[in-house]
Order: sequence, then structure tokens, then C-alpha cells
Amino acid sequence: MSHGRTNARLIAAISLAGVACSPFAPVSLAQPATETTDAQNVPGEQASREKALFVIRRHIRSVGGEDAIRAATHITFEGKFQIKGAPFVGRVHSRRAVPGRQLTRLDLGQNGTILQGYDGQVAWSIHPTTGPTLLEGPAAHALARSANPQSDLHYDTNYARIEYLGDAEFDGEPAFAIRLTDHLGTVTTEYYSKGRGVRIGVEGERPSDTGPITFTRSLLDYEVFERLHLPTRTVERFSGQEITLTVEDVSFAPIDESVFTPPQAVQDLIESKTDAPSGSGDQAP
Repeated sequence: MSHGRTNARLIAAISLAGVACSPFAPVSLAQPATETTDAQNVPGEQASREKALFVIRRHIRSVGGEDAIRAATHITFEGKFQIKGAPFVGRVHSRRAVPGRQLTRLDLGQNGTILQGYDGQVAWSIHPTTGPTLLEGPAAHALARSANPQSDLHYDTNYARIEYLGDAEFDGEPAFAIRLTDHLGTVTTEYYSKGRGVRIGVEGERPSDTGPITFTRSLLDYEVFERLHLPTRTVERFSGQEITLTVEDVSFAPIDESVFTPPQAVQDLIESKTDAPSGSGDQAP
């Protein structure tokens, strides 16, 4: 395979993973006080949805509670990422703010830079081989959902269906599994540690130009950043690729709103779409 094709394949792999490898939402090592570690011990005849929400609420208590999550109105993280077998180590810089703003920069060395953003209305990307693009459908909705650093508090509105699947194992650790279906029908499964209560893994499908891509994401090596614990290593596997994201620094300092304004090339696309006849695909909510 030529060097150019190899670079294109690596860039495509990073673009598919995109910000999905981000360590957010936050998780904690703290043990929940005086609480059962068995989700099936919820009293009475509970629906599958209620059992799943119990697992999620346990996760929220484990991170320090709702107040601690609400305090994180702005989050910036910096780190590095590497594709297994690739000849370079990339850099990542991601900023997010409530109620849902995001700008992520992936530096690929001589292969260029990928930008992805969401300003609260429009999801977009700028790719070194394809240029600026307005994201639509599942890709736009996934980016919009991940843009809110407080997304753990919004499962009820983010997902049309939430199901408790029962006992499972993820990366060799006993876990509870829940299945999530968003409002576009995209399905993911999340795994929560039985012993610690925290989210430890995700499995699902991600849209791509060639059809859905199945992925598995592991959340590893938790460390404390102010009031929250975050996994400092995220490993994502899909289509024979493995991408590892390592977080090196996290800040909760306020972010100026202007940071999330789309670049001019993206604004030009937005204007072109506005001027075009109606009937094109939906943008992010």
C-alpha cells in the first residue's frame, strides 16, 4: 500500500472515531455510601427503564452527585492519541460548554488537522482531505449530545428508550448493562461497574460514508480533576483499528462563547444551505 493511501486510511480512522473517544461524561472512583451494589434489589415490580435509570443515578452519585456535575459548566482537555501501528502520535484539544457547545482540534502532524464543532445549532467538521462539511442525521445528533459536559443529567431527554439488560462483564470486570436508543433509532450499550458504580465501557454503531461502523470503547485509568474523576485513557476499537486517547490536562475555567463560532468556511456552507431550496437533511437539534 502506498504512503498516501496509508495516510488517508489513518485519517479516515481518526475521523470516524472523532470526539467519540473523549473521556466525557465524567466518572468517579468514589464509593457510594450506604447503597446496594445490586441494581436488581430495587424494591417492587420495576420496569426495565426504571432499573436502567437506577444504574445511571448510582453512577451520578458515584461522581459526587448532581451538584458536582452541574458545577462543571465548562471543560477543556488536552492530550494525545495514537492509532495502533501508526507512525505518529497526534494531539487533541477539546473544549465544551453548557448547554451544548463544542470545539475539538485533532492535530495529525504532517497529515494535517481535523476540526469538529457544534455551536448549539449546527454540527460541522473540517477534514484535511475533504474540507468543510455540515454534519447531519445520527452524526450531528451524536456530536450535539456529547457537546454538553452535563449530559449524564439528561438521559431522559437524550434517549427515546432506556432498557436494563442485567448482569454482564466488560474488560473482565463484573458490570450492569443498559441499552440506549436515541430519537433517531441509534442503539448503544453502556456498562457500569458493579463494584464502583461508574461507567466503564460502551458498545454500539456509528454512521460512516460506507454504512454503520461497530465500535467498543473502554474507559480506563481514572484520576481526580478538581471535584470529578475522569478516565485518563480511552481505548476505542472499530473496523480492525484501535485508537488510544490519553488525557494529560483538564481545566474547568470559563470558555469565551466566541470560541464556538464556526470558521468562515463552515459559515459559507451554512449560508449556501440557507439559500438553497428546502428539502435537504435535518441538522442537529
